[in-house]
Amino acid sequence: MAVGTGEDTLDFGTTPSDLATRAISRTSILATSHVEAYLYPRDTADHSIDEHVVDGPHVFACSPVAGVGFTVYGVPRFGLLKGAYTFRWVSTD
Repeated sequence: MAVGTGEDTLDFGTTPSDLATRAISRTSILATSHVEAYLYPRDTADHSIDEHVVDGPHVFACSPVAGVGFTVYGVPRFGLLKGAYTFRWVSTD
């Protein structure tokens, strides 16, 4: 069983929003693969490490599509968010 990992950003844009998505391409992924995504506190152009921890979004991955990949979603824990937040992901292929 192969494992894929990566790091990317969720961008809520320049106006406050209640959803951000990022498509992750994994051509080796199976429909039965397990995927996870989690917020990773790393500075972005918009937010410090502290802002990731204190006011960052809840991050999760949806079910994979075989041979294509999966989508990662970010939703605010409180109110609306704007700007980019860093996340990491892992999948079993």
